[in-house]
Amino acid sequence: MTASTGILIAGLFFAAAGFAGTLFGSGEKRPGPQPLAQAAVRMGLTIVCGAAGAFAASRALPVDRIVVAAAVMASLSAAVYAGAVGRPASFYAVLVPLVVVGLSATLDSAWMALVSGIVAAIPFGISAALFPRSSSVPDALFCALAGATLGLMPAFFVLFGASLATVGVAAWKRRPASTVRFAPYVAAFTLIALLGNLSLAV
Repeated sequence: MTASTGILIAGLFFAAAGFAGTLFGSGEKRPGPQPLAQAAVRMGLTIVCGAAGAFAASRALPVDRIVVAAAVMASLSAAVYAGAVGRPASFYAVLVPLVVVGLSATLDSAWMALVSGIVAAIPFGISAALFPRSSSVPDALFCALAGATLGLMPAFFVLFGASLATVGVAAWKRRPASTVRFAPYVAAFTLIALLGNLSLAV
């Protein structure tokens, strides 16, 4: 198989993962035809994921790393899409990729990835326990996914940026910050960080 064929296959694989994330990643389905804006967001995320896959293949990342990165990209696409269309992200949209990342880290003895995921999720896990709401657990799991895929320090910058974005959106909408879903912003900032360096993925 030539290098260009591998790049094309990886691009299509990532695009399919991103599309599947937007298709199945929303925890709440609304009846009626799909608005044009939703289709545009879905198409944009699919293209971004496809470009990321082609780039990953061009950097000659190992196949197992590419598969893990595709699972992560699908999860992030699901959360970003859900946030963009005003739906909650599905619990399984983050749980399944998180399990994949955890298994990959365990098989590679990448213990720091596991530690980073746990440490990044601790504050939000405590918040979920003390102030339970429908999005508390997905928020904590997306923080764990960010920590496990990016590493501890990059994840802290991602979570800091996501926190500022959440507060900013809440102020703009004149709503309490606790009513704004945090997971889509964590996913968006994690997606940006991964696009900058896909080799960060476990």
